[in-house]
Amino acid sequence: MVDFYDADYVRKSVTYGAASGGANASTGAVSWTVNSGSAGYTVTHAGIWSASTSGTFYIGGALASPRTLAALGVLTFEIGEVIAALS
Repeated sequence: MVDFYDADYVRKSVTYGAASGGANASTGAVSWTVNSGSAGYTVTHAGIWSASTSGTFYIGGALASPRTLAALGVLTFEIGEVIAALS
């Protein structure tokens, strides 16, 4: 699950491929739409959890490039853009 830290967020499932070089990349795109009543916001961090609600927090951190969204804007991470890696 990928979790965005804002009141509009809903955790989404992310499917990963086989590990390569200690990292797993997402095999599908995942999108969120900003609530129509929202003034918009900038997404700066994300986290990976074990479940769609509650669950275990695995890891989180800052996005390489923050993404600014207006009301009804869509945040999409394309195939291969969400990467889980151990270092």
